[in-house]
Amino acid sequence: MTPSAAPGGTPPSPLDELLAENDRARADLLAALDALPAARLAERWYGEWSLRDIVAHLAVWQEGCAVALESLARGEPPSIPGYDPAAGGESFNQARAAEHRDDSWEQVMGLLAAARTRHDAAVRALGGAVEPERYQEGRTAYRLAAMPGDHDRGHAEPIREWRREQGL
Repeated sequence: MTPSAAPGGTPPSPLDELLAENDRARADLLAALDALPAARLAERWYGEWSLRDIVAHLAVWQEGCAVALESLARGEPPSIPGYDPAAGGESFNQARAAEHRDDSWEQVMGLLAAARTRHDAAVRALGGAVEPERYQEGRTAYRLAAMPGDHDRGHAEPIREWRREQGL
């Protein structure tokens, strides 16, 4: 989805552009996941992770970004629940992966959809809650808003590569 000028010629806002970019990245990810055999969804091939683990990982991070954006919109310091900057992302990733290790494909896809809905709403809420310069590229609000799209793209390519290698 490419943002276009609103009626009357108003250009899309930076937040609309971020959401559109996230839409494109999610569509690319979903295309990479499309029509995979059910038996392969829990197969570990990405280090210790399966496709199911990757989707849960993406959902957890997007949900966390949504929570952080909601805090920011309320004027509170943004933070991702359970994430300790001192411990780093790998510790967070391992803990969250373990929490969702037994989830079904349907459950992790549901988590991904719910995280997306919450994140989109949190991004839209920024427009009326914080000054526009706070969601310019490089700023915290921008990074939290853009992270899911960047993250989806970062995992879609290895999935496509794995599919090619596996003849899927």
